[in-house]
Amino acid sequence: FAKNKIYTYIGEILVSVNPYRDLQLYTEKYIADYRNRERYERPPHIYWVADTAHKTLARFGQDTCILISGESGSGKTEASKVILQYLAHNAAFGAGAAPAGSRQSRSIDRQRVRAQVDRVAEILIQSTSLLEAYGNAQTTRNDNSSRFGKYMDIMFDFKGDPAGGSMRNYLLEKSRVVHQQAGERNFHIFYQMLAGLPETERKRLGLPQGSLRDFAYLVQGGCAALGKEDAANFRKVTQAMDSVQFSSDEKDSCLRVTAAVMLLGNMEYEADPEDRSNSSVRVKSSCRQAVAQLAGLLRVPPDGLVKALTSRRIVTASDSVDKAYDLPQATYARDALAKAIYDRLFNFVFEKVNSALAAAGHFDSDGDKRRAIGILDIYGFEIFEINSFEQFCINYCNERLQQLFIELILKQEQEEYEREGIQWE
Repeated sequence: FAKNKIYTYIGEILVSVNPYRDLQLYTEKYIADYRNRERYERPPHIYWVADTAHKTLARFGQDTCILISGESGSGKTEASKVILQYLAHNAAFGAGAAPAGSRQSRSIDRQRVRAQVDRVAEILIQSTSLLEAYGNAQTTRNDNSSRFGKYMDIMFDFKGDPAGGSMRNYLLEKSRVVHQQAGERNFHIFYQMLAGLPETERKRLGLPQGSLRDFAYLVQGGCAALGKEDAANFRKVTQAMDSVQFSSDEKDSCLRVTAAVMLLGNMEYEADPEDRSNSSVRVKSSCRQAVAQLAGLLRVPPDGLVKALTSRRIVTASDSVDKAYDLPQATYARDALAKAIYDRLFNFVFEKVNSALAAAGHFDSDGDKRRAIGILDIYGFEIFEINSFEQFCINYCNERLQQLFIELILKQEQEEYEREGIQWE
């Protein structure tokens, strides 16, 4: 590690240590060095993993899967991006074979396939900025920690070119929307919007020009300053939305809903003076204007929004009745609404990426010739002072993955030692 050798092999597993700096290990020269090479021909590198997966698929027609596991901050998300970069560059390196026909028709067909391959590769790379904005956050261990799990299926045609793909997300850490631990931030997109939106857009969305302290949901962890790269990253997000073919209405919807979640955290309650028992609440009079703004962003009637924030409907077999919330219940309902809205927004963004991949894909009439490389990237093992249910699930998942590695790899090594009569403990 002191000599910048951050990779080593244990059987089929590549072990890496995060250097927390750019070592220039992912240039085009390195891509060329590892293309179509056997493991013993080059020093350990993540490009060997990506190249082996691609060769297995292209030569033997076998689906392959790359599992990325490790503790928080170990570099899993960067590893998945490096693998995508390699596969996209490999596609750009080799143009697919054209079917039989005239020289002109072969040339036209090759150009068409080349354009489709480039488009799929572009979406895979560009979507990373978009998904990181909505699904990543700064933690005490990692400035760009994935707070969701992601599984990608990259489909390839019989020539080995990317032909489409799909993604699935798991266990978004919704609790981060309303609460962050000391020294941590909420999801990146909130800060990127505040740093990158023009003043006219902020006014239209009802976002005040003050500090982060104007937004209760953004300062739970005590981080009250925007990051240096938030504005630049917001520009990348808007470019990624264009690349994934968000319509202008869809982009506006994402901004409106994200702004609504920020404003929802500022909703405060007071005792309802008409309730003599003081057991029910109403939205504070100082928040009435914010309620109107919030209802406009969510495209719902203000009265309906207030009712949803201050009461619930109890349905029985024969009747239904509205029951007012007390203060703890109203606060819980507000936070639950914010988490549910953000979760649906995140799923919408994921579906847009999948739709773009499906639209950009090209497939042969013979579906049996399609093969896939799967990439699993889940957020890492971590123990907080207060652990969310999602973190508990992801820690369990990481433990199971570790057991899988032990079963598949270490036992293989031990069996090989036994066959060769090598003593081991």
